[in-house]
Amino acid sequence: MKFCVVALAICACAAAAYHSVAACAAASASAWLNSHPNAVVAHRGCWRGTAENSLQALRNCEALGIQAFEGDVRATKDGVLVWIHDPTLDRTTNLSGSIADLTYAQIKEARLKSGPGGSQSSLTDQKLPRLEEILEASRHLIAVLDIKDGSYEATYRLVHAAKAEKRVIIIAYAGPQQIAQFSFYGKIAFIPVVIQCQPAQVAQSCYSEATIRSAAVFRSYAALNPVAYFVGASADTLAALAPVASKSGIRLADAVDDDAVGASQDVRTIWRSELREGVSVFFSSRPLELEHAIGEAR
Repeated sequence: MKFCVVALAICACAAAAYHSVAACAAASASAWLNSHPNAVVAHRGCWRGTAENSLQALRNCEALGIQAFEGDVRATKDGVLVWIHDPTLDRTTNLSGSIADLTYAQIKEARLKSGPGGSQSSLTDQKLPRLEEILEASRHLIAVLDIKDGSYEATYRLVHAAKAEKRVIIIAYAGPQQIAQFSFYGKIAFIPVVIQCQPAQVAQSCYSEATIRSAAVFRSYAALNPVAYFVGASADTLAALAPVASKSGIRLADAVDDDAVGASQDVRTIWRSELREGVSVFFSSRPLELEHAIGEAR
C-alpha cells in the first residue's frame, strides 16, 4: 500500500520567500502550504549527517533553508511525549524496548543512532527529544506532527502551552466525527489519514476503492477544513484519483521513499515523474536535493 497526501488550498502567504525560513515564521502552517506550488517537507527532519527525529536534524533544516519538517510523537508509560518514529527504541537508539512500556526516566539517556539507524549505524551525541524541546527548537519552522499512538489531547496541551498552534500541522488517524471532538480541532491545522479497505484490514476505519477513486471521501471531511489528506491506497487507486483531484482543484502529494534509492540520478527521475503526474507536496528524506530538482523541472 502506498501513501499519498492531498492538500487543499486554503490561504496564501504571499510575503514568504521560497527559501526564507524567517519570512514564514509568523505565518500559519496552512498559509505556508498554500504559498508553495511544490511544497517540500523534511521527513523526520534534515537528518543527513546526524540522527533522524533529532534536535540537530531541526538545526540542519533551518541552516539549509528547509521550511517544514515532519516527525513522530509517541507517549512513554508515564505520559511523556517523545519524538520517535518506531514503537520501540531498537532501530534508532542504543537501548531496546517498547516506548509505551518504559518511563521517560528509563529512556531519557538513550543516544540516537546516525542516519536511518539500524545495527550498522554509529551512535551520535543526540538524545531522544521530548515534544516540548522540538517545539522550542522549531520556532522558525513548520512542524508536521504524526501522532502515532492517539496522544492528540496531550499533544494539543503542549502545543498550546508553547503558543505554537499556527506553526503546527497534526496528522490524525481518525474519522471526521472523532476529529471534530478533539481539542485541537479549529485551532491547529490537521491532515486526516484516509485508508483504503483491504482484506486484512487493521485500521479502525477505512474507505472503499470506489469512494477514494471518485474523491467522494474528501466530501465527508470538507466541513472540517483539513489542510491535507494522507491517502493510503493501492497504486492503481491513487493513479485513478489523480485526474479527479486535479479537476476538483485538490493538490496531490506523496510521501516519497527516496532514501531507499541509490543513485542521485535515479532519485531525480522519480521526483520528476511525480511532478509530471501532478504531485505537489512531498515528504522527503532528501529535501534540499528535491528542491533543486523541482527548480530544474520548472
